[in-house]
Amino acid sequence: MSSLYPVGSVLPYAGSLTPTSEAALIAQGYLPCDGRALGNTDPQYQALQKVIGTCYGGTKTTFCIPDYRGIFHRGTDGGAGVDPNAATRTAPQPSLAIPGNSGDAVGSMQPGGLQSHTHTYASAGGDYHIINLGGAETPGVYAENSTTGAQTSATGGAETRPRNAAINYVISYL
Repeated sequence: MSSLYPVGSVLPYAGSLTPTSEAALIAQGYLPCDGRALGNTDPQYQALQKVIGTCYGGTKTTFCIPDYRGIFHRGTDGGAGVDPNAATRTAPQPSLAIPGNSGDAVGSMQPGGLQSHTHTYASAGGDYHIINLGGAETPGVYAENSTTGAQTSATGGAETRPRNAAINYVISYL
């Protein structure tokens, strides 16, 4: 079977992954990006193994496909200087004999993060104001009437994220 996409291409798949749909995807030359290990000598997956090797982890006899469940994708920095932490990226499978790529390389991972920032406070008649936030003063009661130790209340959820939609990813092996 010939594909429009090169071996190793990762594509969004808008369908659910069930045993039936997974079997159909595999028959068409695609595997779900779920981190599974495949045999290095399995003739069905040799082309994929040549493309990705063990950059997503593996052992002496296996290689892993990427596990993109719940993950946002980010291009490698490649010297552009856009990812200030490119060198500290970690391997995707640290518990395996071959954990995969780290640093600024395909397959490396980064945990969630929030860019360092500060808020400046000023007391005005018992109310506290956050100033210099986007160039404007934002009035409101943010802390008790106190001359020391004032801080804003906690806000936000469990993670920092852009607006998003859930999707499954598949990788071409043919």
